[in-house]
Amino acid sequence: MGALANLANSCLVSGEIEKVIELGEKALTIAEITLGETNPETLKITMNLAQQFGQLGNFSKGIELVKKAIAGMERFLGKDDPMTCMAVENLAVFYCKGGERDKSDCAERRVSVLEQ
Repeated sequence: MGALANLANSCLVSGEIEKVIELGEKALTIAEITLGETNPETLKITMNLAQQFGQLGNFSKGIELVKKAIAGMERFLGKDDPMTCMAVENLAVFYCKGGERDKSDCAERRVSVLEQ
């Protein structure tokens, strides 16, 4: 997975975002099979792939992946973990950029309640 991540990073630097997504999807599949869906490394790969879809403007796919990562983080890390809260904040951004402002507000309120 490390080699795929390095290759994806090189593609990102050179502006080949579609190739980055292809490599990210392969890395995620490998991580899910070898490490499991709630492994922290798998969750990190999931979030990175979501960000890459966001860079392409594919917010619906990004939202799908962020939700998947949040579910795993809540099971593995808990709802109050900073990494989980950051993922929820990312979900709010994706909702907002994807034109779903009402869902964005809901996600932001969840984070503010957890931070109190």
